Amino acid sequence: MDAVAGTAGYRGPAEVRARAPGKIILAGEHAVVHGSAAVAAAIDLYTRSSLLLRPTGEGGGADSGAVELYLRDSGLTFSWPCSRLRGALGEEISANPGVPAPCSPDQLATIARLLEDQEIPEAKIWLSAGLSAFLFLYTSILGCRPGKAVVTSDLPMGAGLGSSAAFCVSMSGALLTAAGAVSVGAHTGAEGWEVLEKGDLELVNQWAFQGEKIIHGKPSGIDNSVSTFGKMIKFKKGELTNLESRNPVKMLITDTRIGRNTKALVAGVSERASRHPDAMASVFHAVNSISEELSSIVELAAEDEIAITSKEDKLAELMEMNQGLLQCMGVSHSSIETVLRTTLKYSLVSKLTGAGGGGCVLTLIPTLSANIVLEKVTTELESHGYRCFKVEVGGRGLQICPLLLVKDRGRPDDPKARPKASGEVTVANNVQDLPSAPLGKEENMESLSDANKHDANEDVKEEVEASDEYDTGIGRLGHGSDAFGSDDETDLPFAPLGTEENMESLSDANKHDANNEDVKEEDGTSQN
Repeated sequence: MDAVAGTAGYRGPAEVRARAPGKIILAGEHAVVHGSAAVAAAIDLYTRSSLLLRPTGEGGGADSGAVELYLRDSGLTFSWPCSRLRGALGEEISANPGVPAPCSPDQLATIARLLEDQEIPEAKIWLSAGLSAFLFLYTSILGCRPGKAVVTSDLPMGAGLGSSAAFCVSMSGALLTAAGAVSVGAHTGAEGWEVLEKGDLELVNQWAFQGEKIIHGKPSGIDNSVSTFGKMIKFKKGELTNLESRNPVKMLITDTRIGRNTKALVAGVSERASRHPDAMASVFHAVNSISEELSSIVELAAEDEIAITSKEDKLAELMEMNQGLLQCMGVSHSSIETVLRTTLKYSLVSKLTGAGGGGCVLTLIPTLSANIVLEKVTTELESHGYRCFKVEVGGRGLQICPLLLVKDRGRPDDPKARPKASGEVTVANNVQDLPSAPLGKEENMESLSDANKHDANEDVKEEVEASDEYDTGIGRLGHGSDAFGSDDETDLPFAPLGTEENMESLSDANKHDANNEDVKEEDGTSQN
């Protein structure tokens, strides 16, 4: 299909935007490595990738132009001339977007050499893994087509909220849409964001998983699955079960900004289980029961305030019990305990999410809770130097907003104009045809710096230069932290599903059998 940039005759420029959510762990951290169930959910904090493809076929040949990546939140730009990419990768550049394939060792070594061309600040050297994933995904899906990708994120990095997975999912979604490998209509709804069909989401998820493997080595695939498909999932011994939350669930996420050694924490739990096998087996069994009961509760529909309050009370009790069991495992931290004490003063229940030892803490926000209570607890938590994010849990996964601008080279009724293929996105010759338009000179775009302004259309100026040689820029879609780098893909920690060469993408929610011995032996985490 020819969606955005799938034909040689298309003269662009074309822009595609994608956004993918982060994730939290509601129950089951650490115990999942020992066979218990765990529950993960998408949150409405997003990483956004905007892809602007340069015109082709107008001088300079196939090798003209460059592939650029602009990390808006850190102000860093990386650029590789197409001629350099083609010369370095050679036959390894074989764009085949419909067939996700892992990055070969030779390919990864070549990409590492390409990174040497860039001036990466020493303080940001951890960006290398994310840059490698970007180059792999871009060249594997689009080949050497010149273009510029702009990335921004609401997600704090390295906090266990799945920032690297959200980057890989949003980037894969934008690239596959641009390649015409996924089907996107004109747009749906006033916002202009569209959710892909399941088969297309499967394809995005498989590519994102390959990117995660470059960043983390042996990811579980959970983070990218949640980011792609959204909502909630239950995970147990390699099998995924989709959950549907029948009522909105709101949480306050507190980022303690305390770094942690996830591998050491996982190892510590395993050592404690070795020293006290019977006691820890009971702990893991209790966690499994909590995850199973929580899964059942979130799928119950509450029709009135009394039922909603009862449902939330049960969730709060389960969170409280889960936190107590995590303390039994030895993975709490003084910063986490500070958050627990602070929120308890306001009759709010909290638990750590992820590996513990710092990181993030979840606080359930009751539906009938007064806004003033949330304001007070947030102010007090921030006085300790923590960051707070109010989120809704279990929302949508990847969403796409395709935008096209085709330079009008003749009369509107020109019979030579390229026809629109079935299922193709609308080709707009003026800004009124666009669902939203972050178009115009970059310096004129407004930043959606408020983490709560996730609608990419709000407060975005619609501007297009009227001249025949207009300049198309990519507007700011949000503001937060760098979109990838040291975030732990499985801060749950979820267990990896076997050795890397046998790793299967978790794209089919019903086909995820894990090797239990590998689950027990691996640390269940990725490098931060």
